[in-house]
Amino acid sequence: MTFAIVVGALVGAIPLVFMVVVLVQVALTARSGDRDEPPVEGFGTRPGSPRRIFSRLTVNDQQRGVGVVWSVPAEVIRVIDGDTIELMLDLGWRVYMKASCRLYGINCPEKDTPEGVAAYGYTAGVLTPGTKVRFMSRKLDKYGRPLGTLIYDTNKDFNAQLIGAGHAVRMEG
Repeated sequence: MTFAIVVGALVGAIPLVFMVVVLVQVALTARSGDRDEPPVEGFGTRPGSPRRIFSRLTVNDQQRGVGVVWSVPAEVIRVIDGDTIELMLDLGWRVYMKASCRLYGINCPEKDTPEGVAAYGYTAGVLTPGTKVRFMSRKLDKYGRPLGTLIYDTNKDFNAQLIGAGHAVRMEG
């Protein structure tokens, strides 16, 4: 009986060990300088693997102005202001990341102005908590937040919608 319990515990620990290996690879990739070197053979060298995805989210890529880097499903947690939304990003393999995400290429007025309150109200009205979206990240902003385009209702570009509604203006970076 105890042998069965020990074997069951060991088999149950295999997914946990795999997750630790993935997270260690992600941590090592995030700290390892320039991304122009060829990928290491073995773990993470296939397209779409964690090393390939996370290795692109670096300051070096930000300086090079890389276009769309990754696209992930997400769920709205809350609206911070007109152009910043807190999302629960689904990175795959049951790995989730809560992040304050900035909308790329637009700027809304600050929340302490009447225009900012209107932009916040519009964003909060469309992106209610629990709304399923797709976040297409381009790079990290100067504060380390993911910077990208928010797609909701299958194919509606929220960034463009904010501009069209008059609550945001276009901006570089």
